[in-house]
Amino acid sequence: AQLKNTITVSESNREAKMDRFISELTAEIERLRQRVGEIRTQAQHEMIGDPDHNIDDVLDFLNDLSAQMEQHREQANTYTTYQQSFKVPVSRYEDLEETYADLAMKRLLWQSVHDWYQLTDMWRESPFEAINADTVASKVQYFTKMVFQVERALPKSRVVARFKALVDSFKSVLPIVIDLRNPSLRPRHWDRLQEIIGSRAVRDKSFTLGMLIELKAIDRKEDIAQVSLEASKEAQLEESLKKVQGIWAQAEFQVLLHGGKEQGSREAFYIIGGVDEIVAALEDAIVTVSTLKGSRYIGPIKGEVEEWDRQLHLMAETIEAWVACQRDHMYLESIFGAADIQRQLPQEYKMFLSVDKAWKDVMLHQGQPQRLPGGDHPWPPQDVPDVQRDPGEDTQVPGGLPRDQEAQLPSFLLP
Repeated sequence: AQLKNTITVSESNREAKMDRFISELTAEIERLRQRVGEIRTQAQHEMIGDPDHNIDDVLDFLNDLSAQMEQHREQANTYTTYQQSFKVPVSRYEDLEETYADLAMKRLLWQSVHDWYQLTDMWRESPFEAINADTVASKVQYFTKMVFQVERALPKSRVVARFKALVDSFKSVLPIVIDLRNPSLRPRHWDRLQEIIGSRAVRDKSFTLGMLIELKAIDRKEDIAQVSLEASKEAQLEESLKKVQGIWAQAEFQVLLHGGKEQGSREAFYIIGGVDEIVAALEDAIVTVSTLKGSRYIGPIKGEVEEWDRQLHLMAETIEAWVACQRDHMYLESIFGAADIQRQLPQEYKMFLSVDKAWKDVMLHQGQPQRLPGGDHPWPPQDVPDVQRDPGEDTQVPGGLPRDQEAQLPSFLLP
């Protein structure tokens, strides 16, 4: 009986303590709400909405309120855990969350304004040639997003309006910064830009973005953009031409020993090997150079492009004539190599020997791989006949066969 009474008293005391704890917890929650309400009121302080107020003072004030709100959130989480443990209704803290979010947004706004001023001051004072246009553009894009975010949360804030005006104002300068930091700009472009801007100081190492803004360069942004565009287009053309030049600086077609077992043989001479890949690359290069010639931005490299166009067409004509002459020679060589043909056609054989000697004399000098225009050797290769001449200007066909004698050859000897 005594044990039963002890248990009953203990249970009674436990329930009483639980009731007292829950009562005290409820009171603490109420006091927490009151403190949150006080912070909510402070968060409406007039200096927070004043764009002319000292930024550091406002940030210190907001940081202090935010630190208090962090503590209150932790307390609210603790109280929720207690309520769940004792299986009593869990309190809701809408005011706390709304106040916390409001403070966070106002703090983000003022911190963004602070960072923006610091960043733009640094840009204005830095040497203009040290400014990275891509970094500036990226930062401006980031702060543009910040403006959009705080404007949605604080639509009536005068600080937001000021912040937006600052970012928009700099955004109007950004295209000029990008244009003037164009790596394709050459001295000839800078001469024009200095005339447009009205100052020779633009290229000085001491010239800053702030100076550029003071010169009101924004009033000539269309002219500046046009020069920058021309510089970019011209650089693209130069790069395309360099690619063509780079290809032909290394390209070569091989020559093969023919008519003898070893170099130095009386019968040995050289013939060119397969040229299909060279011809295909040559056709591509001609198309590329022709496209460059048709560009309105070709001016600075016009002479160089025209010379390459001439060289490439000369190379195409030379290779075509060279291959044709080689094919014809090999065809006739196979015919006149037969002893019975030599006896039956002694006059024609004598004519062929003249052509054969002239051709072999030419081809004997082509023992090295032939480098194409832009390489280490002149084009056409030394001693190759000038295939650009009109055949009507000379009585000799390439290789030395007179045309009147060629006409006397039997038809079966002509390819």
